[in-house]
Amino acid sequence: MDVFHKIGDRYDVILCFNLLLRRYFPLDQIAQGIENLKDALREDGLLIMGDEESYAVARKRDGQLVFFKKEGRF
Repeated sequence: MDVFHKIGDRYDVILCFNLLLRRYFPLDQIAQGIENLKDALREDGLLIMGDEESYAVARKRDGQLVFFKKEGRF
């Protein structure tokens, strides 16, 4: 799945690990990837993303990501 383009399907849970890393992509491209993942979530869906040093967990509420758990630089 290319997270830098619109994602056609909708999901209840998306796991994204070791992909949206600052050493691979500029911050604006990472933000676009997160936005596309958010758009691919159903309402109340979970986005869980991270790398070897940090992670974040968010729920989609009213069309926005609400982060309720973060550890590290996410």
